[in-house]
Amino acid sequence: MRWTVILAFSFLTALGVLALDSACLTGKTTVLVTDCANKPVAGVNIDIKICCTAGPGSYTEFSAESAANGEASFPLNAQQICDGKISFAGFSTTSFGTGSCTRPDKDGASRCTVQVCKR
Repeated sequence: MRWTVILAFSFLTALGVLALDSACLTGKTTVLVTDCANKPVAGVNIDIKICCTAGPGSYTEFSAESAANGEASFPLNAQQICDGKISFAGFSTTSFGTGSCTRPDKDGASRCTVQVCKR
């Protein structure tokens, strides 16, 4: 599933349908979703908005579903996340931002860890 998202993003970007502003930094962000017992949660919907596009109130959205290991990857720099939401049936909707992510390394890669708990 994660490769489908990355391929779709790359294809839309190449066609010019989806374009990031020049102010957007490149990178790779992996989001790990765990439950309250720190076990990975698969099938979680992860929505991320990045706020580096031009104009006030402008943003680009990304969505993916966590894999069996609780992870999903996004082609973005975690420092530019302005809003992130995790939603999964039976769990509380959880918001997250840059505070749940490691600082990007020299290649722009970072990891965000988000914990969801049963309602």
